Amino acid sequence: GINAEYGGSGIFGSSSSSTSGGGGGFVFGSNLSDRVVAPAVKEVDATEKKEGDNEGEKSDKKEEGSAETPKKEEEKISLVEVTSGEEGEKRIIQTSCKLYQFCPSAKTWVDRGGGYLRLNEKQDEAGVVSSRLVFRSKAVMKVMLNTKIFADMIINRANLTTLRISALEDTKIGTYLLKSTRNECDRLHTALLKRREIEKKNQETAAVAGPKVDSTPATPVEQPVKS
Repeated sequence: GINAEYGGSGIFGSSSSSTSGGGGGFVFGSNLSDRVVAPAVKEVDATEKKEGDNEGEKSDKKEEGSAETPKKEEEKISLVEVTSGEEGEKRIIQTSCKLYQFCPSAKTWVDRGGGYLRLNEKQDEAGVVSSRLVFRSKAVMKVMLNTKIFADMIINRANLTTLRISALEDTKIGTYLLKSTRNECDRLHTALLKRREIEKKNQETAAVAGPKVDSTPATPVEQPVKS
């Protein structure tokens, strides 16, 4: 057979020749497991890997935050105090309504839009109470009506949901309609009539008191000396 043809030894060596301690030579293919050395692979601890990832994320966030810092500083806007001109006044009524102004030349009502109506009241140092109506448009809060409540002011009901008033602006008398709900018209009508009565009393009191007389003694006038 094959072993006989090659002198009685296997072509890949026999178990006796590979394990014998004699001076037999190296036989190809024997004891491969003893001769092959696998390269050492360093296992990375899961904890170390997680800590490394966290450090990388912190570094990225730090760099990102430092990059955004100048942008945030640029976006800072200084706060400006906004005043309405109604500071120091007591608000009696605030309601939503629509405003119409009568145009004498065209003899028609002009729609001034919807907005917020306020009835304010204040008291001066002498204790005299005065009131005014302020109407601001809903869109841009622009003042469309600003009138003091005066003794001869017209205040009447055009219908259940509409009040007709006269307003004093820039020394001119204008006529306006205030359209709201029935309940709001009732409440506003009552409050305006009450303030008008207060103005009438203030006017009567001022008329009875008469003009203020200056009690300060007059400064003597030097007479020219005759020579």
